[in-house]
Amino acid sequence: VDSDPVAGYSIDNIVPGVPQNLAVTSSSTEGVSVEWDVSLDDDFQYYEVYRSETSDFSTVEPILQVENAFADDDVEASHTYYYMVKAVDANGNVSDASNTVSTLITSIADAGVVPTEFSLDQNYPNPFNPSTQIRFGLPEATNVTMTIYNIRGQAVRTLVNGYMHAGYLTVTWDGKDNTGNLVSSGTYIYRITAGEFTATNKLVLMR
Repeated sequence: VDSDPVAGYSIDNIVPGVPQNLAVTSSSTEGVSVEWDVSLDDDFQYYEVYRSETSDFSTVEPILQVENAFADDDVEASHTYYYMVKAVDANGNVSDASNTVSTLITSIADAGVVPTEFSLDQNYPNPFNPSTQIRFGLPEATNVTMTIYNIRGQAVRTLVNGYMHAGYLTVTWDGKDNTGNLVSSGTYIYRITAGEFTATNKLVLMR
């Protein structure tokens, strides 16, 4: 808190704590639910929930929320949705963003077929330009991450990071990095982690 000795009053410019442990609690064609830890700041007022179909949240307007949960019923099958949260206090100070979570909405048809084991298919087409699809199988609901890496092992794009229902799912990579820029031609590696299951494959982008 900064105090002005002349005016005799103080201004609260201390930002609230960052919302912690944002997670997808359910995800289906009926909607997506996310939750996070309750703010412990005495002067907490509300949360700003950011929801986007791209990981950079460009031009996204926040949704004001008092509770530490958000239900999103405006979803479509085969789309990936990203969420993050900020806290706002009584003086209008805004916290840094929480962790980002995402979920891929599985179509009803896909969700009806449950594999017997975890799997990661070869992307198709391969080589590809401008986009390719990656299919994977989940015998049970679990948290899933899928990341694209360059041949130097540097993370290029996070395609999936969230809770997924059991079934066969397909995610599309458009050849862009996490900032929305097109990556160069070359060989890339995609890696999935689902529970204790981990697998990797290579793909080739040709511009």
